[in-house]
Parts: sequence; structure tokens; C-alpha cells
Amino acid sequence: MQNKIIFLFLNPDFDTRAYWGLSKLYQVFCREYGFKLHIIDSEFLQNHTIEEKYSQTLVIAGGDGTLHHVINSIPPIMLDKYVFGIIPGGTANEFAKTFNMPKSIAKAARIIANPKKINYFHLGCLNDRHMFATGFLYGVADYVLRITSPSIKHFIGMFAFGFGSLKLIYKMMKENEHKYKKFKINSEVHHTNYLLINNLSLTSKNLNKDELGHEYNNLLYLVYTKSGLKLYEMLLLVVKNIIHDKILHEGKIHYSQQKQIVLESDEDIEFMLDGEKYKMSTPLVIRHFEHQIAVIEG
Repeated sequence: MQNKIIFLFLNPDFDTRAYWGLSKLYQVFCREYGFKLHIIDSEFLQNHTIEEKYSQTLVIAGGDGTLHHVINSIPPIMLDKYVFGIIPGGTANEFAKTFNMPKSIAKAARIIANPKKINYFHLGCLNDRHMFATGFLYGVADYVLRITSPSIKHFIGMFAFGFGSLKLIYKMMKENEHKYKKFKINSEVHHTNYLLINNLSLTSKNLNKDELGHEYNNLLYLVYTKSGLKLYEMLLLVVKNIIHDKILHEGKIHYSQQKQIVLESDEDIEFMLDGEKYKMSTPLVIRHFEHQIAVIEG
């Protein structure tokens, strides 16, 4: 915070969703702490150059999708020049949750203005090109995100995904549709309709720490459902996840940590990175970006 300047990147809907959130940020950063607050856009991020590592503060007011846009706008050589601060302004806010940032805009802003702890963190990287902070998502959960309306996400938050999951399973039962896709995952053949490659602690998925055991921060999480699940078994997994019951170590789910994950399929696949839609041909090579970014922790 040496130069008393904070760069602020806003989700376009932030001020509406957060009920005059921008005014609250000005109140904290400018009036309480005396910072100069510069609102910036993607073009600024693409062209701004910094000499010293971790020397300028970049605040992102939005959700995981906004963060995804930011880290893919910044040239990779500049990613370790910023200290990132997150103001939760999305639906799931998985990244902010992992770094213990409060939902209150004012409280999160005060933590960023006067940080006590900095966490040094590796971004995920797909095909050495696309950065991601939270994770890669394919299949049932991806589809749930697509069919759940923004208004429902806004009003009921994380519960919207449980609602969307139940809606999808009802649709599958009604249409008798139950599709599995064939993948090669690190050269081994698997059939699945749910695939998660996570870059954060799985506590961001509302899983209990006592279920996870020891988590290795330098490894990616690989989670997928095994083929042959009946619809009632899928429904049971959804319900268990909603009520925070233990699901990872059931025989129906594969769970491991990997240094690198290579996905191959005979067809193009649609998936999400940090909640943003992608469609690509394979192979997809997923590993960590070599340089760490700095994130202010609550």
C-alpha cells in the first residue's frame, strides 16, 4: 500500500446488486483511509505496466466471473505485480470465501485498506493460456449454472444451485435422459456426467474440513462422479451436498489431488472456468501458473 493508490475494477452490476456499493467503497477507502481510488477497465489492465512485485493494490468488486475477466485481462508477466483485494459482489463468491473475506462491503474494504495477512497463491492455467482462480466445471453442475436464472441467483444466492440441481434431476426423470461422456483423464478412460477440477480449498464448495483431510495447496483437486449412477443416487448426492453431509469418500465419487490433469475427448466439450462459458477441442492441459499472485486475506 506504499503509494496510497487503489485501483478498482467493478462488475457492471455491482452498484445495483450491492445497493450503492460504490459509495460505500469511497467512504472507506477515501474518507476513512485517505487513498486515491481509480476506477479502471480491461484496457487499463492490458496496458498498465508495473516494475516491482506486489507493489500496487487492485480491488475487484464482483464475483468469481469478474475475477476471471480481470486475471485474463492482465498480461501474465504483470500478475505478480499486484496485491489483489476482493469485495464479494457475486452469487457464489467462492474465491472470496476461501480467503475469508466478509460479505459486508464495508468490512471487506477495511480489511483491504489495512491488511493484516497476505496469501501467496497459484492460479490455475488451461493450455498455458487461460487463467482461472476457482476451477473447471463440466457436466451436471455446469448445466445447472446455465439453467438457473440470474434473478434467482441474486435473491437466494448459493441456494439457487441446489434449486437448479433439483430442477435438472426432475427434467432428467421426466425425459428419461441420463448422459455420460467418455473422457481420458491423465490417459485413463472414464465415463462421467460431473467433472470438477478445483483450484481452491474444497471448503469453497461448502464441504466440511473434517471430510477433506489434508489439502495440498500446490496440487489441483480432481472430483468426478462414476458412471452408472441411477437418478435417485444423483438426487441423494445433491441433497447430501445441500445439507453439508459427507459425500467425497462414497464409492460413487472419485476424489484425488493431482499436479497436472490432461483431459481428452473425441468431441468438443462445453465447460466453465470460474463460472464463464467455454467450448474447446481437447486435449486440455491443466496445471498451475508458475508465478504466485498475492491476495489479501480476511
